[in-house]
Amino acid sequence: MSDEDPRWIKRITKEELLSKYAKGIRNFEDVILRNEDLSVVNLENVDFIGSKIAEVKFTGANLKNANFSSTLITNVDFSGSDLSFANFKNANLIKVNLSGANLKNAILDGTYLWYSNYNVVDLSNALIHNIFVTD
Repeated sequence: MSDEDPRWIKRITKEELLSKYAKGIRNFEDVILRNEDLSVVNLENVDFIGSKIAEVKFTGANLKNANFSSTLITNVDFSGSDLSFANFKNANLIKVNLSGANLKNAILDGTYLWYSNYNVVDLSNALIHNIFVTD
């Protein structure tokens, strides 16, 4: 799907995302987030259902309880991030770095991991069902 696909309502910048988050907005469904550095930010409880996230650095970010259901995630760095209780149901993760990420109690159901790095990932108590991995 292209960026012009009407399903993705609008592209959001780092500044817009953080400003809205600071105002209490957590719903960022169906957005395009691309080429941003969100390292070490707090986005706990953020909702990216159905979004398209590419070339984003979430290194060391707090994404606890984030919802990435049905999201297309490409070339994203989650290394060292807190993704505990995050929901990746039916998400596609392509060339994603999860090295050292905390995925305790995360939901990985129907999730595709394409050419991704998931070394030293903590998956304690994670729900892992129908996961597809390609190296």
